[in-house]
Amino acid sequence: MSESENYTIEDHLFYKVSYLSDATNVPKRTIYNAIENRELGTVRVGCIRVEGREYKRWLRANYTEALVA
Repeated sequence: MSESENYTIEDHLFYKVSYLSDATNVPKRTIYNAIENRELGTVRVGCIRVEGREYKRWLRANYTEALVA
């Protein structure tokens, strides 16, 4: 099996959350909690959606290049 065949959706999510955490200094656990909180609005960050109205406002203000319309 090639490396790409072993690359799971969980790996992809971990990579994206790690990248976002490093770029924004927001702890990974906080980002995962926001993703799991589905009752709030959604913002797309790279290829993942991060849940939560506060994150949406914060990301627009501080990390707009990561947003995908």
